[in-house]
Amino acid sequence: INAEYMGITGASQADAAVLVVNAAPNEFEAGFEQGGQTKEHILLLKSLGVKELLIAVNKMDMMNYDKVRYEFVIETLKPFLKQAGFRDADIRWCPVSGLSGENLSKKQDPKLSEWYNGPTLIDMIDEFKPAERLTDYPLRLCISDVFKSQTLGVTIAGKIETGRIKLNDKVLVMPSNETYIVKGLERTNEPIKEAVAGDNVEIGIQAPDVNNFAIGQVLCTPNSIPIRVTNRITVQLITFKPSRPITPGYNVVLHCHVIGVPATISKLVALLDKSLNVVQKKPKCIAKDKSYNCIVEVTTMKPICAELFADFKSLGRVMLRESGDTVAAGIIKEIHAIS
Repeated sequence: INAEYMGITGASQADAAVLVVNAAPNEFEAGFEQGGQTKEHILLLKSLGVKELLIAVNKMDMMNYDKVRYEFVIETLKPFLKQAGFRDADIRWCPVSGLSGENLSKKQDPKLSEWYNGPTLIDMIDEFKPAERLTDYPLRLCISDVFKSQTLGVTIAGKIETGRIKLNDKVLVMPSNETYIVKGLERTNEPIKEAVAGDNVEIGIQAPDVNNFAIGQVLCTPNSIPIRVTNRITVQLITFKPSRPITPGYNVVLHCHVIGVPATISKLVALLDKSLNVVQKKPKCIAKDKSYNCIVEVTTMKPICAELFADFKSLGRVMLRESGDTVAAGIIKEIHAIS
């Protein structure tokens, strides 16, 4: 459970990702079939906003650097990647051997060089495109950790999604609606005076105790429109072949930015076609074992911080999970008042 949580938290803070896929006999197939982790990781990455994906096809040494096996892995994954929402232009592929180090930073084995003349894994990582930084937006920082440190005292950590933050700034914490002063800032354990959108930072807060804060709270700019607080949202989803039909009352864990909370699909609003046009209003259920575009209403067990996808993309994505499997993912279309 902890590893699963850390994967979701890490993905929610990333702009790009390296997905390591096992090319060994039977192991790739086991990871990609129902219950395997490869599909789950792809859905998780896309649902949480990862834009670029580098797929490292590992253990190629066990396949004697067989080009046919490498291409089989690529052609098997491509349709699922497209269904998940990744464009071909946002995906790159790299054959590697983690054990021998082949093609991580340099190519040495002639059996690979016979047919592969592309860049190494490190070279491809260096070619990731810098993400757009929305520094002129109001501050939004999702708290992913809370602790006491020797240098900063009461410390909150997280990624600045939008805006900027400076030493001695006042920040508004939602949903508690309390204001605090920033007394210290660190990035990669180095003191800094200012941080901007895209930075993962640790912030020393002038507060009596770590219990004043919780994972999933959001730092905002005071005297501006704060993040919305709600327990009911309307979301546009794509389902991922759930194992049972989705009906009103279907229990899930809703993931939005760094938080995961128990929730219920409280209303089925509409089924959509591939062009996202409404084809059926108020369906009785969403069938299992098939993917559908739909609009549903989700009610959370406790209030959460969220934004419309149209306003803040990184804070308007959601993922619905059940028993460790991703059931659906999509975007927030409407935020309702707390009921």
